[in-house]
Amino acid sequence: MITSKTYTIETRLNQRDNAEIIEYTKNYNVLYGKMLRFAWHRYNNGGTFSMKKSDFNTILQRTFGVNKRLANSVISEIEGLYKALYQLKWYEYGQLKGKIGKEYKKIEKLSKKVHAIREEAKEKGFTDSSLRYYHKLKADIFYAKQKINHMQQKKKNLLNEILSRDLHICFGSKKLFYAQFHLGKNNFTSHRIWLEHFRQARDHRSLYIGSKDEHRCNQILQLTPMVNAGKGNRFAIQLRKNTKAREYVRGFCTFKYMDGLLANSLVKQDHGVTYRIVFRGKKCYLQAMVTLDKDTNDCKTRISYGTIGLDYNDGFIELAETNETGNLVYLEHFDLKFHGTGNSATSEIRNVVSEIVNYAILTGKDIVIEDLDFRKTKSETDEAKSEGGKDYNRMIHAFDYSRYKKSFENCCFRRDVNLIEVNPAYTSKTAEQKYCDRKKLVIHQGAAYVIARRGQGYVDKYIKPKKRKIPKTA
Repeated sequence: MITSKTYTIETRLNQRDNAEIIEYTKNYNVLYGKMLRFAWHRYNNGGTFSMKKSDFNTILQRTFGVNKRLANSVISEIEGLYKALYQLKWYEYGQLKGKIGKEYKKIEKLSKKVHAIREEAKEKGFTDSSLRYYHKLKADIFYAKQKINHMQQKKKNLLNEILSRDLHICFGSKKLFYAQFHLGKNNFTSHRIWLEHFRQARDHRSLYIGSKDEHRCNQILQLTPMVNAGKGNRFAIQLRKNTKAREYVRGFCTFKYMDGLLANSLVKQDHGVTYRIVFRGKKCYLQAMVTLDKDTNDCKTRISYGTIGLDYNDGFIELAETNETGNLVYLEHFDLKFHGTGNSATSEIRNVVSEIVNYAILTGKDIVIEDLDFRKTKSETDEAKSEGGKDYNRMIHAFDYSRYKKSFENCCFRRDVNLIEVNPAYTSKTAEQKYCDRKKLVIHQGAAYVIARRGQGYVDKYIKPKKRKIPKTA
């Protein structure tokens, strides 16, 4: 079975080798931003153009003086942007429903406490402390109801936006748009300076759609691998200007990661290569979107040899290896010093993932991870008051499982290693109940072992302890 996966690789374009490209793209991005907004207003409120796509392409060419391929890039980006935003709106709607339900449960608990205090006060009267607590509970109920009203209105507006298919978007970010009303707080000395920053953020990118039938997989922007360019692959860049004559700007670049994959794709021409040039502040970056085909039958690992189970935690990864019969044969601990979503944390997790994948290839065993999703948990976290609650909130938001999972998916697909995702339910509790004492394992080692066995198909059932019934006293 042939499967495909698209990778986005990025490099920074330095001023020394790419002065022409950077200068031209700065000006072209302004035109591209105008075309994006023009196309969005004609695509929004229905999720489709009111005419044939080919006819709208002609309108873009005549209105902005661009060729057919550049107009297609704008249309393709608008369609993708609309679909992504439409799905995001439904996701936000579901989150709001969950938050509203949580507030109703909170009100129900508070109301029970209020009722209990009121009943007690009928017999004994209010003390000063109980009266203060009573008023506090009533205030908490009031503010919870206010919060529900606000979220109900937000949910209603969101539903109207979704059903009408008239999606709201701010090119340049809503946060930066509203900064014009509070210039001092956002470190702007004048409205003119704010406007320069807003326009720069709004018109900061351009897209160049590729096709496998075109030279170097792209008609507008071509990368050519250079022979004998030293360590790694160095690419010559050729970007066609938006003019009737065939004029070009040229430069050079190198990629730190997956440069071989890009070079092979340009030579084989199995798929088109799409490029994006993005400005972040004064720095210019080139992104290449490369598609890789894989035959799942050509994997270098087999589940019949055993598996490598991984338990991912905030600050470390535990590895447990099993043999073909599901018995534990090896353990290893990997520390993760960096937290959050910075570059250091990303590089660290990629290095650890690469090391684990290398070991999987060496042993010929599949990798097993948990299929976790913390998005709902993160969206429902409240402001914590205790130190324990604050620590939990910090852990939940720093625990970037999606980056860990994505790193494994990309690395395993690229290097022909089979990745298995299993249900994460009760892995730690099962390990504590069945294996930790018997095999002298700490809880996370045991969890990794349970995950590895679950990937092989072994069922380790967790037996919930029965609640002890407290006998009623006469």
